[in-house]
Amino acid sequence: MSAVGESVGRRIMGGLTRRVAELSGELRGHVVGQAALFTGIGAATTLGNAALYVLLRGTFSAGFANVLSVLITTIASSLAHRRWVFAGRDEHPMRMHLQTLATFGFYCASNQVALWLLGLAVADPSSTAEATAVTAMALLGGTTRFLAMRLWVFAFRRSDVEAPGRAEAQVVTR
Repeated sequence: MSAVGESVGRRIMGGLTRRVAELSGELRGHVVGQAALFTGIGAATTLGNAALYVLLRGTFSAGFANVLSVLITTIASSLAHRRWVFAGRDEHPMRMHLQTLATFGFYCASNQVALWLLGLAVADPSSTAEATAVTAMALLGGTTRFLAMRLWVFAFRRSDVEAPGRAEAQVVTR
């Protein structure tokens, strides 16, 4: 690629990156926007988990493929949520680590339950059927995770939330 092409590409990508950052900043200010961003990241990482699971399942057992795919996608989604959904909120680092560890444990356990239930229903399920069962279980986990992250991990400090009536009390009259 020529130097001019690279420069144009950088400007386009730089502008696109800035616009995405602006848009995510606008969305982050409201719970509906946060839920939309969270859902988008969750959907992407859930699909990534399913694809990674199918790839790993060709080489490893269902249990090991599950643990490895959940580990990789939990780390990726936690970082993405921190950066794009909850940026600018008061972060509690220990809570973030605990939440990531709890998320990993939850998804490993719930996915194992989904695989076990599938095994009860189907004698020899395909890796695609296993990935589908794991993906279905992720829908329940995603909702729970959003609530935990919003209310516990990235909770506003009381000083960040204006008390009702406080704004009116600050009005100065002559």
